[in-house]
Amino acid sequence: MPITLRRRRIRGFPSGNLGFKAGRDSKTQGGHRSRVGGGAATAPYHLLYLAFLMFCATGVFSLNHSNFDLYLVALFRLLGYIFRKLDAEPAPMLLAFILTR
Repeated sequence: MPITLRRRRIRGFPSGNLGFKAGRDSKTQGGHRSRVGGGAATAPYHLLYLAFLMFCATGVFSLNHSNFDLYLVALFRLLGYIFRKLDAEPAPMLLAFILTR
């Protein structure tokens, strides 16, 4: 499998000849290019969401080893879901939170 260097245009550089992208030869491998970190972009959303929730729950629980913290995170997640369904804007709520302190 021969690896070729392909020229790629970089934003901000008018000539565009400063960046190279390594890829497989399109004639021999059918144009397949591999990228680092491309698997997360093609993973199903529901799996990424569950993984993110598990990481959040693990991090919150590891701070104080308290179930109350987990319930608090779940409460705020439920509140966020309700606000999203009601199309509530976050900026006025954040401003009110800052100004009331």
